[in-house]
Amino acid sequence: EALQKRSSDRVAASEEFAEIQEEADEVTEKDGVIYLADLLEDDEKETEEADEEAPAADEKTEANTDGDGEKDSSGTAENDGEASSEDGTPESTETAKSDSEEEGEEEDEDEPSPQQREALRILADHVVLLKSS
Repeated sequence: EALQKRSSDRVAASEEFAEIQEEADEVTEKDGVIYLADLLEDDEKETEEADEEAPAADEKTEANTDGDGEKDSSGTAENDGEASSEDGTPESTETAKSDSEEEGEEEDEDEPSPQQREALRILADHVVLLKSS
């Protein structure tokens, strides 16, 4: 009973769980049917939000070059689609970018979902309650 109360309080205060509940309510309203158009629309919204955040990072990168790919005073360079590897051999930035994207995807997979984090908190509460009994 104490575990349920603690978890319910955390879930009620969590914005992540509020979003999850909204999504579940939308699916319930549609009798459990999920439309591809709705998924594509949600994906577009997420992409737009990510694009809005990205220009700030792009401006920082552009500010570090003088426009012709040469390093400016900050020491950052842009080399017309090529980057140098450790041994000085030119390497396509597309390859480097896709490698870093793959690493980013792996990192995303390792991050626990809100449900997993709550399950861990419930387990921790259970251990604490068992020790205090």
